[in-house]
Formats: sequence, structure tokens, C-alpha cells
Amino acid sequence: MEVIRRHAGKITLKIPRRSEQIRNVRRDRRLKSRGGRFKRGVTDVNTQPFHIIAADHTGITVRNVERSLAFWRDVLGFEVSHRPQQSGELAREITGVPGAEISIAVLQGYGHRIELLEYLAPEDRQDFRPRPCDVGSVHVAFVVDDLDAVLDAIAAAGWQAAGQPQTLQVGPNAGRRVVYVRDPDGTTIEFMQPPNKR
Repeated sequence: MEVIRRHAGKITLKIPRRSEQIRNVRRDRRLKSRGGRFKRGVTDVNTQPFHIIAADHTGITVRNVERSLAFWRDVLGFEVSHRPQQSGELAREITGVPGAEISIAVLQGYGHRIELLEYLAPEDRQDFRPRPCDVGSVHVAFVVDDLDAVLDAIAAAGWQAAGQPQTLQVGPNAGRRVVYVRDPDGTTIEFMQPPNKR
């Protein structure tokens, strides 16, 4: 209810019509479905001072860019987009690595881009192979139509599955078969197969 007048000790109340209440409920539901926060009478979908427009690519540092490129292109079916080189001040300012010299292959496919980076310098770079449980480990996940065929293909290319595929039992991905695989450099990729395909 809303107070609209007060005089001589008397209060007059405005009782919203049912149709107005229904409109408010529907509006609130729409805002919730869009992931926004809301207050009565205020439309506030995003309060951040900036907006992320899209995910652009996943970058993976590799030991040999030609070897990794061949896998992503010939086994997984990505297409080579371009082959830039970075060095000098540009590479240093972007990466924060003094003396960085990078050979890069950018591949695209399935609505995503993969950036493979082979650092030719500096000399003190390290071979970092974290396990999935180690802080700093990341992975990218792909949905496939035949997980067993993927495992056969990656094994022939020298990649290894971390374990046997497992079927998720709960949550939004229930019914999907999933497995982690690792390349010769230690990069982890997850493959997921939707249910009703065996």
C-alpha cells in the first residue's frame, strides 16, 4: 500500500490494483532471469563500471609450436588463423617478461580460438607441469559427440587420458561422460560427451 495524502489526522491509502501487482511480479521475474539485481521500481541489470563483451581466446604456452599446431589442426580440426611473432618492448609490456620472444599460432574453430605460444626467450623459462589440483592449473573443455573416438585419436597423437571416462550423476551436466587428457607439455583439456550417445 502507498500513502498518497495526509490531512487533519486522516490518512488516505492507495491500494494497488491486482493487474499492477501482476505486472510488478512479471517484471521482477524477467530481471531475475537475466541475471540482474533489482529493487522495486529500479531496473539494475549491471552495476559494474565496465562490460565484458565476449571471450576472445584461450592461450596455451607450449614447448614446440609446430608440434602443438599439428595436433590442434589435424586431430581436433581447428583451422590456422594467423602466425604472429612478438618480441622487444611489445612482448615485454604485454607479458611482463623481460626479453620475451614468442612464436605464436592462432587457431579457430567451434566458436572459439586457441592461441599457442612458444617462448624462444628468455633463457631462464621453466617447464611448468601442474597437476589439476595444483594452484595455477587451468583447463579448457570441449563438448564432443563421440568420446571414445576422441580418446583413440588423441592416443595416436601422443596425448594421454588422465583416467577412465566417468559419467556425471548430479548437477546440470548429469549424464555427460567426461575425461581429462594431457598433451606432451602437460596441458590439460577436458572432453565432455552429452548423454544418449555411447
